[in-house]
Amino acid sequence: GGVGAGGLGMGRGASTLARWGATLDRLRDEICDRDERMLSGSIPVPAAKQPLETGYVSGPERMLSEYLAGRAASGVGQMLAATKQLMADVDHVVVLGDPEHVAGAQVLMQACCQPFYNQLSRAARGSRPRLLVVSGSWDNDQVQGVLHLLDAHRGLAAQSLEERWGLVVLEPQQKDSPLPQLARLLLQALQVNHAGDRQRAWAHTLLVSNGCAPPSPPLAEFEGARRFPETPAVPAGCSVLSMAGLLPAALVGINIMKLLEGAACVSQHFRTQDAAQNLVLQLAATLCLTHQANASHSRSWCGWSQALSATQLWYQQLLRTSLGLDLIGVAPWQLPQPAAGDLPRGLLIQVAAERFRFDRLPLATFDLSPVGCYQSIQAGLRQAAWPSVELTLPQIDEAGLGQLLQLLLLATLVERRLTGAACLSEASVEVRET
Repeated sequence: GGVGAGGLGMGRGASTLARWGATLDRLRDEICDRDERMLSGSIPVPAAKQPLETGYVSGPERMLSEYLAGRAASGVGQMLAATKQLMADVDHVVVLGDPEHVAGAQVLMQACCQPFYNQLSRAARGSRPRLLVVSGSWDNDQVQGVLHLLDAHRGLAAQSLEERWGLVVLEPQQKDSPLPQLARLLLQALQVNHAGDRQRAWAHTLLVSNGCAPPSPPLAEFEGARRFPETPAVPAGCSVLSMAGLLPAALVGINIMKLLEGAACVSQHFRTQDAAQNLVLQLAATLCLTHQANASHSRSWCGWSQALSATQLWYQQLLRTSLGLDLIGVAPWQLPQPAAGDLPRGLLIQVAAERFRFDRLPLATFDLSPVGCYQSIQAGLRQAAWPSVELTLPQIDEAGLGQLLQLLLLATLVERRLTGAACLSEASVEVRET
């Protein structure tokens, strides 16, 4: 079972989508065929498409196929070997990156790990390290807080595994990023933690190198660190399912193969299905048409699980950078039986899971089921005529999350190319529960 969509019954808009199915199919073929040939270098990239940052469309499939063809020699295989060694040697790992980069690691960790993973003992964590995600945009007090947490402010070498830590640096894609300066500071602290031995500090440092132009500022101090190239042509905000997101996830035991399989499944569906059956094209067109019909620069997001809070923030960044749209978080308790006048007019995107990740609590009166009051709330939304798209996962796990993230990535890409298209600009659409 995979991600499913309700609320894509589009009333009068259904005929609009049927009428423009051929246009959507041509757009899919352009992305999956022509763009891929541009990325491979077989045909030139026109000026209007530069920089062409669509490496995430086929990235999961490519990483999977390379791994299956030669596990130890593949990029994923080498990364898994390096993270396995690092997790055995240290008890904390600092993941440092620009905000758009580290958002992916936060999404995967929150959705796939035990909710209080970092507070568990090393034994309860399966001998895996705690993960501290640090943004290059942090201020003085936040960075000092991390150094105190690592005991780095004392300037003493580690005496045991529990005191030893490692570093993962996601190399920035922008020349003006403040991250290199912070990276050097952390490397100096890491060297102190390793009794002043720079070689040992490098041995416990992993660097995801920049795979996109323009080149990032040089990190000369990291010349001895193990480097893993990022998937080419993947912007930082879309890197959740590439090396920048997968490497930190592997450190905490997340099944990255299942993540890639879920994402590859959606990419294959996108590539092979025509508009009438293509969930990505239908979702993108629905979002585009509803946005135009409501003339709103914002959308709302309701995640029916706390495990999806970081996913909301990641998607918020994606919409802002790709489409210039704002995303407003709405809690489920704010939705029941709404009055039409109390609702925002932007499109509502709901994401729910049918089952908990853990066994249900035995208390009969303690029902926090993510879909416990779902149907009554949907009835209220229909009554208020609030346009809504519903995405449902069987369960929040690696396979389902990989599908959801790739679905949102591809739908956003398609919608960006649809925006302003003459064939859709005059259409109106009603999105409702089906």
